[in-house]
Amino acid sequence: MLRGILLRGGVDLGFWYRRKDALISPALVRAYRLEHAACVPMIAITLDLQTYLSDHPRRKYYRDDVDPTPKTLVQYSNLPNDQTQWFINYLRICLDTIEPRGADAVLADRADADDGGRK
Repeated sequence: MLRGILLRGGVDLGFWYRRKDALISPALVRAYRLEHAACVPMIAITLDLQTYLSDHPRRKYYRDDVDPTPKTLVQYSNLPNDQTQWFINYLRICLDTIEPRGADAVLADRADADDGGRK
């Protein structure tokens, strides 16, 4: 990301079987199909994975104001291929990692710049 290389991928949750150099998994097939259908730089996830992560019992340990899930798992419904897809917002994760003020501050600055500084 820091070098301008954006990613596209797919992730699912499920069982797998590995024997030597062969990996067999229905989740791998679903993830491959997600990646193939992703028409913009995104890491697409299945609804099953989104539900698993959103309903995970350990999320209760986060305070509401610091829970990363709502800003990290995002549903986008206006894709160029007319599909709706859940995805991991890796751009936000990268911004939060490299920008001391966090992604929210950077995005607010960008919104101000796009608005010409008018509020």
